[in-house]
Amino acid sequence: MTDATQRPLKIPQKYVDYLDRHHVHHLIERMYEEVLTAMPSDPLTCLVDFLRRENRNSEVPRILINSYDQDEAMNLAMDLNIQTDAIVLSRHETVYGVTESHADLKERLQDSGGNVTPKLLAEIVARRVKQDDCLRDGWILTGVPQCRDEMLQLQMAGVLPSHVVFISEAAVKRPEPARFQLPRGADAEAKQFARRVRGMLADCGPLARVFYRGEGLRNQVLQFVHSRGRENAPLVLRVLLLGVPGSGRRTQAARIAAKHSLINVRCGDLVRAAIRAGTAEGLAITDFLASNMTPPEELILSLVRQRLSEDDCRSQGWVLYGFPRDSAQAEHLAESDVFPNRVIYLNVPEEVAVARLTSRRYEPASGLVVTLTEDLHLPVEVRHRLRRHPDDDPRRVGVTVARRQAELQGALALLEQDVQEVDGTMTQLEIAEVVEKITVDKPPKFPE
Repeated sequence: MTDATQRPLKIPQKYVDYLDRHHVHHLIERMYEEVLTAMPSDPLTCLVDFLRRENRNSEVPRILINSYDQDEAMNLAMDLNIQTDAIVLSRHETVYGVTESHADLKERLQDSGGNVTPKLLAEIVARRVKQDDCLRDGWILTGVPQCRDEMLQLQMAGVLPSHVVFISEAAVKRPEPARFQLPRGADAEAKQFARRVRGMLADCGPLARVFYRGEGLRNQVLQFVHSRGRENAPLVLRVLLLGVPGSGRRTQAARIAAKHSLINVRCGDLVRAAIRAGTAEGLAITDFLASNMTPPEELILSLVRQRLSEDDCRSQGWVLYGFPRDSAQAEHLAESDVFPNRVIYLNVPEEVAVARLTSRRYEPASGLVVTLTEDLHLPVEVRHRLRRHPDDDPRRVGVTVARRQAELQGALALLEQDVQEVDGTMTQLEIAEVVEKITVDKPPKFPE
């Protein structure tokens, strides 16, 4: 499994890619949760049953929805049911239905004088969500948990939600997602509910999110429950940014690389470095360019593979842009052993890309690149040195962007199942937020 001729020992990239593509780390993590929660006398049979359920449908929703207005929580659950086909359960109906069909639980409820303790509630919910319909279609449970003790008991009973939704009164100023605030004048019941939620958020971790009443609540919750959180398994990010010149790839690549400590790889820089160094690939590329010929895809891919296979890229991860440009390059990349696990397409209309490029300037001494539409806080002497790059000449840019857009469609078609599209006409901050979500979210399983 490892290359014993190299120190430190290296796991071949194809094995790492396989585990990442099929979420094997996540599956093993779920197996640990299943067997440690149930602690069965026969763990092998327990794991076999678990894998059979996972094989039927490993992505069924498991959602808890809570609000101090339970009618609102139920209405939201019914809306989600239309989108997900998951079984909708309420706190009261679950307690009544399960205790009526399980004599031992009914007796314990009677012994407690009808008081549903957190531990008893957790056992009741666990039996309901492990029935065949919930295992097959998933479940949406409203009104649970109502306190931190209930949340902890649910976890101990093996009720492990994929998403936890809390609904608050609309705040005047939206707080951070991990916090829970109410506007002045909120009634006592809402304030008491808010205090309980604050205690539960820490136990739920990234599975929980607070939403605020108002327009768009349903769509926000739906987007959240369709998202998949980042795995706890070790993951080396390999991000591919696609887009025409002027789409913002350089800006977003630099931001992603800085935030996640990735190696920022630009295909054009690799080509220029190879030519300057006089490597075999660089000399071959020089010959093709001197003959006004396009270097073959295999030659460019060789440079990309060499760089992405170096130790820093293998250990830290990378973000690549400038390759592939067309379907032929995309096909070679797909067949290589350095395929990305995030593919992001920054989609901008041609006229927007042209406007950005023609307003771009660079400072020869430092290589600084700026856009004239930005509010430039630069010294006067630096602004006087700004120049337009020859490639950004208005007479050439339109033709270049149109050609690149046409070529890129072939690459997008080939990578269609892996590509996640981002509206590149948004502000840089808005684009960065969407790109960050795609980067940290667990990607969908890639087909064979």
